[in-house]
Amino acid sequence: MNLLEKASNNLGLIRIIHHNEQVYKLVCLIRTEDRRPFQADWYQGKESYLVAVDENGHFFLRHSGGYIFKLDPNTKKEERIAKSEHEFIKMIGWD
Repeated sequence: MNLLEKASNNLGLIRIIHHNEQVYKLVCLIRTEDRRPFQADWYQGKESYLVAVDENGHFFLRHSGGYIFKLDPNTKKEERIAKSEHEFIKMIGWD
């Protein structure tokens, strides 16, 4: 079982990420084999894959370069969260 599958187990627990004094409560984690390129009318010309979504609608995406970033759909701002998917998954804790 890989790290993502371990993190996806026990769906009754709330998964959180602490980053830059913020707490993000994840409501969805996407398995590697279920990912597709992220598409939105306002997000063009970039190849990224959805990894997770938090309760406030932020998207956590894996860039084709391997790093994970948070995308705010309201402001369209991107914030780098982790240098790799492995690092991102290790950041996930339980509330």
